[in-house]
Amino acid sequence: MKKIWGVRSSLIGDIIIALPVVSFIKRKYPDSYFYFVIDKKHEHCAPLFKDHPLIDEIRITQKKDGYGEEDLEIMKSCDIVFNCSPESLPPFWWNFEGLNLVHATWIMAGLRLDDYFTQPEEDKTPKLYRWWDRKPMSGDKNIALWPIASYSGGDMNRNPSLDQWEKIISELLKDGYNIHQFGWHENPTLSEAEGYQDHSKLSFVEQIQKSLDCNMVLGIESGATWALAAYGEIPQLNLLIMSAHHEHYRNPLAWHPLGKKSESIVVSNNWQNLDTDKVVAAVKNIL
Repeated sequence: MKKIWGVRSSLIGDIIIALPVVSFIKRKYPDSYFYFVIDKKHEHCAPLFKDHPLIDEIRITQKKDGYGEEDLEIMKSCDIVFNCSPESLPPFWWNFEGLNLVHATWIMAGLRLDDYFTQPEEDKTPKLYRWWDRKPMSGDKNIALWPIASYSGGDMNRNPSLDQWEKIISELLKDGYNIHQFGWHENPTLSEAEGYQDHSKLSFVEQIQKSLDCNMVLGIESGATWALAAYGEIPQLNLLIMSAHHEHYRNPLAWHPLGKKSESIVVSNNWQNLDTDKVVAAVKNIL
């Protein structure tokens, strides 16, 4: 039996985006034993991968941003080790028409991109499997809101302004939607109005679970929205910025969280161009 060590082990979204690589390797070596490696600084997301059919063992590194002696021993004993290192990518890869983060991770793992396109369709996007029972919220107008990219470093350029979110929230509450805010516990609560709840004090995994109890997800591109899209259970609307900051003006959907029920609205140049009425209308079209 071949032993395999590897996965994207930096940020939460990167770990999820690497799942198609795992699918490819496990399909190629079906009798292998796969050590699915997660950096210690993100061990709180490990339960998301519980009972995943492609993963034999979840390995939390002994150190943050590095490996301990036992990690290195196991790695040396493996037949296959892959390292998704960003240095292997050409600059501004996201401007290459048709490429997305899954393609980039595939290249970083040292695989041929041609092999990606020969995979079964179901293996081309990340997939997570729910191991707990859903507890659907009452009603059919519950929105899981992930408004700020705090779990990926709090880059405020990646999300609309608080004023824009407050406008969207206000309009949706007027129309009888219930909005459930998720994210980092230090993020500001965006509304105190009736019908709005902040669940950010829950653990990350508990927030993912409760999000899936809602009827749809509304958010920006982040590790959380990549995770929710990978479950593919409820509709999801992502807001993406097509900005010079990320240099992906020719390929705006490079960062789109992939999933069978996930769709995105792309905003050009800066968040000031966000049409909040368009977002509200899109939500109403979904729910």
